[in-house]
Amino acid sequence: MDASTRNMIKWVISFLVPATLFLIPTNEVYTFEMNVFLVITLWAVLMFMFELLNTTIISIALTFGYCISGIASLSVALAPWTTPTIWMVFCSLVMVYVVQDTSLLKRIAYHLIIWTGGTYQGILYGIAALSIVACFLIPSLMTSFAIMALAYGICQALNIKKGKTSGGIMLVSALSFLEAGNFLYIPQTTGVAVGAINQITTLPMNSWLYLKHNIVFLPLVFLLTFMIGKLMKPEQPIDGKEYFEKELANLGAMTAVDKKILTILIALVVYLFTCQWHGFDMLYGFIGATILMFIPKIGIGEKKHIEMVDMGTIIFCASCMGIGNVGAAVGIGPALSSVLLPYLGGLNSIAFVGIIFIVGVLANILMTPLALITILAPPLAQIAMDMGITAYPIAYTLCMAGNNLLFPYENTIVLICFGFGLIYMKDFVKVLGAKLILCFIYLLVIGVPYWMLLNLA
Repeated sequence: MDASTRNMIKWVISFLVPATLFLIPTNEVYTFEMNVFLVITLWAVLMFMFELLNTTIISIALTFGYCISGIASLSVALAPWTTPTIWMVFCSLVMVYVVQDTSLLKRIAYHLIIWTGGTYQGILYGIAALSIVACFLIPSLMTSFAIMALAYGICQALNIKKGKTSGGIMLVSALSFLEAGNFLYIPQTTGVAVGAINQITTLPMNSWLYLKHNIVFLPLVFLLTFMIGKLMKPEQPIDGKEYFEKELANLGAMTAVDKKILTILIALVVYLFTCQWHGFDMLYGFIGATILMFIPKIGIGEKKHIEMVDMGTIIFCASCMGIGNVGAAVGIGPALSSVLLPYLGGLNSIAFVGIIFIVGVLANILMTPLALITILAPPLAQIAMDMGITAYPIAYTLCMAGNNLLFPYENTIVLICFGFGLIYMKDFVKVLGAKLILCFIYLLVIGVPYWMLLNLA
């Protein structure tokens, strides 16, 4: 079968499968508006999955498709653009590009790797620690790209070819950052999940509260790093301490600009972790830090840093958040809860969260992590509340599920990591499969009981 025929089949599936939903009879519980919502949403999911059109174009069609069909007003479909999350995402992306023009991340990385010994396992732990520090200072998924690029540079400098050694280094650079997002607030994940749930209930959130709820997942980063080190054990020992000491020396003393940017980032962290006391929204911290980076003699921000931001990413985030808005408007949450509650009502918190995790992992096969979060979070949050559980575990579990996969295409960050060409597919599946099992067990044995102590589950 040639490429054009396969492409045509994908187009037919993308329109025909959603259209079959119109065959389902509507009633007082499953309304016509819900039916249209599911048809449009399923169409978009299939289009995203098959990559038949540019993601931005699909996102625009999805948002305005809800409006044209009459099931949602413009104010509902476009509501995400008025939420803090979208603007925090934009500001964080700008900050990432500004920081990439400094030596901050390299300095931190070299210090950490030297401190951990410079061996193979030391490099892995150093990169894992860097991921946490970087996520702490620059809470954006784009920060992970800089860490992966740094890890790739380390492999090149140490002349590590494609294989277990390089694969371990690259996987730690991507997966550690993703797992750091389990306890450090990132607007593109946690912010989107909370925003989706806020369509049906108020879910207070700030960086300190998120850390308090999820600090128990911090050891998981290093447990995962240890596991990768064992599964991807190098063929020959590595001692790169001398190299990293030399590279750190070559960077010289911190420049005035580096110090200023670091000061701005630290000020942002302080602001974000004191929101519960000063009462201002987290958004203002992101905006203030971004503006400071562009003020002459303070930062190094330039027009190019703003132009580097892919607006398609912003539109995609807003579109996915709009799914939750429209779904809530047509009553998907209460309807799904009324159907599933009789089957789930007897489950305890551990079993319920376990099912949510499995559902999220399976959904991630067919859609992006962001899409699964925004589609599943509102109705599942409704079910949780009807069971007497808070909506927080729903947001947290779906975000974790979106980071657990078996194939590169399921997550953009992991796909880019694989795209550097230093990992064999067999090693990738082995590590990601082991990670999925580890995260599932850790969630149920340690995560959920901790949430229960906090009266969240």
